[in-house]
Amino acid sequence: MTEVARAQSEATVAGSRRTAPARQGAPSTGSPDTSKQHRLDIQALRAVAVLGVVTYHLFPGALPGGFVGVDVFFVISGFLITSHLLSRPPQRLADFGRFWSRRALRLLPPVGAVILTTLGGGILFMSPGQWKALAREAITSMLYVQNWQLVSESTDYLDAQRAVSPFQHFWSLSVEEQYYVAWPIVVGALTWCAVRSGRSARALVGWGFVIAVAASFGWGLAQTYSAPAVAYFSTWTRMWELGIGSLLAATYPVLLRRLEPSVRITLFWGGVVGIATAFAVITVDTPFPGYAALLPTLATAAVILATDPGHAGNPRWLTRSAPVQLIGDCSYALYLWHWPLIVIAPYALGHDTAWWDKVVLLVLALLLAWGSTTFLEGPVRGSSWLRARLRRVFVMSLAITALVVVAGVALTAHTNSEIAAASAKVEKAITSGRPCFGAGAMDPAHDCPRTDKLITSPEFAKDDYSDGITDKKCLNWPPYHETPVVCHRGDITDPVKRVALFGNSHAGQWVEAMSKIGRQNHWQVDTYIVGSCYSTFDPNPSFCDDIMSDSAAELLAGKYDLVVMSTLDRADSSSAEMYEPTVRRAAEDGGAVLVIRDTPAPADPTNVTPDCVAAHLDDFGACAGRPRKWIGVDYLTAAAKRVAKDDDRVFRVNLNKYLCRRGTCPAVIGGVIPYRDENHLTVTFAQSLVPYLTPAVERALSGSS
Repeated sequence: MTEVARAQSEATVAGSRRTAPARQGAPSTGSPDTSKQHRLDIQALRAVAVLGVVTYHLFPGALPGGFVGVDVFFVISGFLITSHLLSRPPQRLADFGRFWSRRALRLLPPVGAVILTTLGGGILFMSPGQWKALAREAITSMLYVQNWQLVSESTDYLDAQRAVSPFQHFWSLSVEEQYYVAWPIVVGALTWCAVRSGRSARALVGWGFVIAVAASFGWGLAQTYSAPAVAYFSTWTRMWELGIGSLLAATYPVLLRRLEPSVRITLFWGGVVGIATAFAVITVDTPFPGYAALLPTLATAAVILATDPGHAGNPRWLTRSAPVQLIGDCSYALYLWHWPLIVIAPYALGHDTAWWDKVVLLVLALLLAWGSTTFLEGPVRGSSWLRARLRRVFVMSLAITALVVVAGVALTAHTNSEIAAASAKVEKAITSGRPCFGAGAMDPAHDCPRTDKLITSPEFAKDDYSDGITDKKCLNWPPYHETPVVCHRGDITDPVKRVALFGNSHAGQWVEAMSKIGRQNHWQVDTYIVGSCYSTFDPNPSFCDDIMSDSAAELLAGKYDLVVMSTLDRADSSSAEMYEPTVRRAAEDGGAVLVIRDTPAPADPTNVTPDCVAAHLDDFGACAGRPRKWIGVDYLTAAAKRVAKDDDRVFRVNLNKYLCRRGTCPAVIGGVIPYRDENHLTVTFAQSLVPYLTPAVERALSGSS
C-alpha cells in the first residue's frame, strides 16, 4: 500500500477528522431468504460482520481487521439476491419493477432518515466551511454514487485532505445498490440466452458469473497495487466479492446435495476461523482488497454453504440466540447510524472521544438501529398499501430522493451565497488599497490596530485555494500523474523573463502570488508543483522518481532565468544535505534560485483554522498559535544558506514575520483567515504578501544581494 493510501486508511478511526477513505462495510440489504426458509445462520453472519465494522471504527486497536466486515456483507448480498433471482428469473419489465420496488421499500426510508438527520447534525455542530462538502456527500449518498465520489476524491490532492465525512460509509451501500440495479438485468439476459439455446439456465448463469468474478478480481488485484484507494472504493474492483456469493448461489443446490454432514461442519468451523483470522491479522497496512480479501470472502462462502449443519459441533445455541438474531435483524440500521454518530460526536463534544464516550455512542447507535428497524423499516416494508401498486413505491422513492437532493442543493446555495458575499468584501478591500488588509496588518509601517474584524469567512477560506494545489489543473500527484503537468502563468504573450516555480503543495500555495508578480513585471511563470514529494530532484519516494526526473530535465535545460522553490518540510523526514544537490544544480544549470522559507502552520489535522474560527467568532485568539510550535525546521532554506556561501546566484526570503509577531501567530490577520486548512495559505492571504515577496524576486533576478 502506498503512503498516500495508508494515510487515508489510518484516518478513518474514531475521533479522527482527517480526510481519508474509511474502511467500512455495509450490511447486506438482500432478500432474507434463499427459498422459503429464513436463514438464521446468515442473520448471525450479519451480526458478526456489523459488530466487526462498528468495533473497528470505535476501537481500531481492539479489532484491526474489523473493516473486512464489508467483504462478509458483499458475499451475503451476492448469495441472497442471486438465489432470489434464480428462483424467479426476471423475464418482463414488471418482474424487474417488482424486484427493484422490494429493494426500495426496505432501503430508502431508513437511508432518507439517516441522511437528513446527519445533515441536520452537521449543520448544527460542524463548521460552515464543511457544509458545502456535506451537502454534496448527502446527495451522492442518496443517489448511491458515493463510492465514485470517493474515487474522485482519492485521486485529487485537495479533496484527499478534507475532513472525514459522516456520509463516507455509504460507499459500500453504493456498490451494493449498483449491483442490485445491474444484476437482475445480467441474470435475465443469461436466462433468456439459455432458454433460446436450450441449455441449462443455472449452468449458463454460473459460467457467466465465473467470467465476471475472474475479470473483476484480476482488475482489482492490479488496481490494489497501482491505485489502492481507487481499488478500495471502485465497483469494478469489488464486484467479484458479490460475485463469489452469486457463484455460490448458482452452484448451491448441486454442492449441498453432495456434502456430508461432517464436511459441512468442517466448512462451518473453517469459515468461522477464517473470518476471525481476517478480523485479527488484516490491518490498514495490508494491500486491500487484493489477495487478502480472499480470506474473509471465501470464509463467508464456506459458512453459508454449510447451511447451519445439524451436528453436535455446531453452536446453534449461539447463532440462534435472541441477542445475535436481534443484531442481525438490525444490522442494516446499525451500520447506517453508527458512523455519523462517531464522526459528529467530536464536533458536538468539542474534543476527541474518550473510551467512555465511545461506549455511549455504541449504546446510542444500537438504540437508534432498533428504533428505526422496528418503527420505520419494518412498517414500511410490510405495508400492504405500498406493496399493492408499484407506482406507489415509485412515488415514495422519488419523494425521499427529492427531499434529500433539495436539502443538499439548498445548503449548497446558502454556502455559495456566503462565499460570494465574502468575495465581494475581499474585492472591495483590495481595490480600495486598504493598507491594513491581510499581511499589511503585520507591517509596522502601517500602524494597524491589533484587533481584527473578519472580512473573509470560514466558508470563503475553505474554498480559497489556487488550482496550483489541485490535480484538476496544475498540481501533479503521483501515482496519478506519470508526466509533469506544467501551467504557464503571468505574462505568457511577450515575457521579458521566464521564472519556474518548483516544489510540493507548499510551493503550490504561491502560484497565484507569483502569477500576479509575473503579470506586473511581464514575466512568464511556469509551475512544476508535485504533491506528496520532497522538493528535490533526488532522493524521493519511489512513486515520485519519474515525475521528478522529468521536472529536473525541464528545470535544468537553461530556459529559466529564475527557479523559485519552497516545500512543506518535516524535521524528522529530511535534512539540509538532502536538498543541497538540488539547490546547487538548479543554480548551476537553471539560472538563479530563490527559496521561500516554509510558512508557519498548526500542521495538526484536528486544528483546521477556518473551522476553529467558525467555532470562536467572538474570540479569534483561541485559534492562534505560538511561533515555536507553528514554525518548524526548514531544511530547504538551510541548504540554500549553505550553497549561497559559495554561489551568489542563490537567494532566500522569509515572510514569516507577516504571519507571526510578538510571540503569536494569529488565526485572523488584517481581516483575512490566512489558512484554508491546517497548513496551506489561502490565495487571498498569499496575494496580500505580494508587496513583500516582489522585492526578493526582483533581487534574485537582478543577481544583486
